[in-house]
Amino acid sequence: MNVVIFGSGSGFVLKGLIEEQKKYASYFKIRATFSNRQCEFQKISEDAGIPNLYLSFFKFKQNNDREIDIRNNYDEQVVRLLDEYQNRQGFCIDLV
Repeated sequence: MNVVIFGSGSGFVLKGLIEEQKKYASYFKIRATFSNRQCEFQKISEDAGIPNLYLSFFKFKQNNDREIDIRNNYDEQVVRLLDEYQNRQGFCIDLV
């Protein structure tokens, strides 16, 4: 199972998942991580050799759109980013 982990903080859960992946490598593989801000989560991902996809939510908030429009636009961009990544890498993301 190809997995992408979302995070934007300390990376505590990511550390645990990386350890579990070592035990259960035949069941799942963390193919990438995604974050919406600069944080420790990204460093943990990079240190483990896991690609980190990043799209700042802050730049979307600078727009004068309504909050719901900002959220919808941002989410659409995240989906597009994940889709492009899996297509470039030649696999299908099974779980986010």
